[in-house]
Order: sequence, then structure tokens, then C-alpha cells
Amino acid sequence: MFWPGSWSFDGKADFFAGQNSWSNSPTCIPDREVQLMKSQTKGMMASIGGGCMVDPCPCQAMGGRPPSPLKMPPDEPAASEKPGSRDSKPNLWLFKQEPDSYSYDRLVADGQTLWDGVDNPLARKHLREMKPGDLAYFYHTGKEKAIVGLMEVLSGPLPLPGSDDEKAVAVKVKPHVKLPQPVTLAQIKADPAFADWELVRMSRLSVMPVPLALAKRIDTLAQLKPNGPATRSKGR
Repeated sequence: MFWPGSWSFDGKADFFAGQNSWSNSPTCIPDREVQLMKSQTKGMMASIGGGCMVDPCPCQAMGGRPPSPLKMPPDEPAASEKPGSRDSKPNLWLFKQEPDSYSYDRLVADGQTLWDGVDNPLARKHLREMKPGDLAYFYHTGKEKAIVGLMEVLSGPLPLPGSDDEKAVAVKVKPHVKLPQPVTLAQIKADPAFADWELVRMSRLSVMPVPLALAKRIDTLAQLKPNGPATRSKGR
């Protein structure tokens, strides 16, 4: 997954050990360790296998598998746990935006931006729950209807400069990484894992939490070629 290398949980080593899903030099681990990780995460890794994202596996000759980028410490939040319920942990979100108004590429060019213009009360509530270090997927609305990148939240909730609306709120964000393949709304709707997610159920909500289990699934889908196996990036 696309996490900052400085993340750590309860003083443990980096969340995903500084690995992303498309490392050019996957490090193999024994199958028994893959099974251990699956048992520790209560089967949440079952959908991605915790092994190779390419076929044939480049590690088969060594009797192991490359480590999944989704490896978690045993005390990682449960899949059902909502962002904001463990304030010491980074949370995951999704922001929607019409790319003709402001696209992920524009954010990359700008370096950072103040994410404002959110009017929906529930979306504003989610903005108020954010803190520096959280991550947020950037979803292009309009014709694209796809998750295209990942941002890092730089601030907690801020009042909207020059606004007469006392309830208006904004957060600062910067680009983190562009997904190797967009994850489309059609893909998401076709996957039963997303059936209860706000992106599917509440089409007008522009800011929403992303449970960890769904973030893992997004990560997997982002690595798939349009009509083929997983792809690997040459770097960020």
C-alpha cells in the first residue's frame, strides 16, 4: 500500500516496512509466516493471499512468497473499526472532486492545497475528525468516476478564511502517490466487499471514511492491469 515510511503503531517498526506493492526486488518470506499473518489479521488478508501479485511467482524457487504490503502488527484495528475511533492511529479517508475543477495532477503541481467548499453536514463532520498524518484517497467525479491518487492530510480542521459560515471547515492536504491504475466506481460496485461503503450507498457524500479492509482491497485493485494480472511500478 502507499503509506508514508514514517508511520508506526505503538512504537513498532514501519507499518509496511517501507515496502510498496510494486517493489522491483520482492523479498520472499516462508509460507508459514504468510499463514501466521493471516491468522493474526483474522483472515483480512485472505482476499489478497499475502503472496505474489504476479504469476508466476518469482519467489517459488526459494520456497517462499514476497511479503504483502498489507502486513500488519497483531494489534492493528479491526476491519469494522471506523476512522477516528483510535485517535493515536492514522485514519483513512476519501475525498471527491470534479477533475475539471481541481484534479490530482493539479494538486501535484501545486504541492499542497486547502480542501474547502464542503457543504454537506456529514462530510464536514468527517473533516473535523481529521488530523495531520491521515491519508485520503482522491476520487475524480464526473466522467471518470475513479480513485486516482492518495493524499496526506497536513492539518487538523481549520476555519474557512473569509467565510460567513461558522460551520464551514477545511483541511490542508498534499499529494502522496498516484495510483498505478485508477480504481473505478464500476469496479467498486462489482465487488461485494464494498457493498456497505458510503461511496456505493451515499453517492452525494463528498468526504467519507475508508475502513482498513477496504483500503487493502483498493490497493489490490490499483495494481491490476485493465485486463490482466497485477502490474509493478518502477518507482514513485
